[in-house]
Amino acid sequence: MNKATAALRRSSIRLKSSFTSGHSDLNMIISDLKEVKSTAKAFMLAQQTAWRDISKWASKEHNSTISSSLTYFMQLSDLWTDVQSEFLEQVSKFKYQFDMILEGEQRIDKMREHLGACELRESKYKKELKKASQKGTVDDVQEIETKIAEAKSLIKVAQIEITERLNENEATKAVRMKEGLSKLSDGYLDIARKSFIIFQAQKEVCSGLPDRSEVEGRGIQDMQYNGSEQAKQAVYKAIEYINLLKKQSPYSPGAPSAPGPPPGPSSPPPPPYSPSSQVFRNSWQQGYRCDIGFTQIPPPVHYSLPPDRYEQDLAGAVIDRARISN
Repeated sequence: MNKATAALRRSSIRLKSSFTSGHSDLNMIISDLKEVKSTAKAFMLAQQTAWRDISKWASKEHNSTISSSLTYFMQLSDLWTDVQSEFLEQVSKFKYQFDMILEGEQRIDKMREHLGACELRESKYKKELKKASQKGTVDDVQEIETKIAEAKSLIKVAQIEITERLNENEATKAVRMKEGLSKLSDGYLDIARKSFIIFQAQKEVCSGLPDRSEVEGRGIQDMQYNGSEQAKQAVYKAIEYINLLKKQSPYSPGAPSAPGPPPGPSSPPPPPYSPSSQVFRNSWQQGYRCDIGFTQIPPPVHYSLPPDRYEQDLAGAVIDRARISN
């Protein structure tokens, strides 16, 4: 059903483009990006609904371990929703670049239509001149020749304007593509960093729940949730670090391309790629405990890359793990 709907949508866009201004490829890209945003939003809302239903179920359970921990899970769920909403804004901005590219192409189309109208007018005047030269007066001939000269002048001006606009438009398209893709890449990197923080915190909240060996042979009255303080600290520090990343947002003008590591308790955040940042990355790779309250982080998969390419190294590890899981 989804494939049929997608095929119908794409066919309708191509058909509509053929009847209007054309540019079916650009119209298709814009429609695809709308679909990306709407699908991602549906996924975000489905997750939010699922967590609300889980929370509703937990509130009715006579199990303090579940109900107590769900408070922290819901905070992280809300945080994850905010992060996804920020990413959707970047998808919209990326689509906007193609909207502007299409608008530029349509301006050129109008200029070409104007040029075609001038050429048609010149052709009409030439036909009138031919008739006037046979049957008309000298004044009629002179008047038509003046009109032909004006039409030729308009044609020349229109041709120059089209050439200039074409050159300008091609340069603008390159700039828009660079800006759009760069911001979208920043969006993906940003959501990757923030999702790591959120779900590492979620993992720590989970670690406070009893495992199978701790509950076997015990009744519900003997079960205790001892991870409240640990979960509270994990959630608090996740929120704190994500707020720090928002201040260092890669989308804002003049912001660094990648935020630095989380600061210590009393030290200001170091700038990205500074020596202190590199020390943090090296410690991270070696599996040291992160100073934002998370559990020990295992080292990522390595590809013998230099230390300053740790971001790319981590991205490669994520892709490889995804392939293995599939």
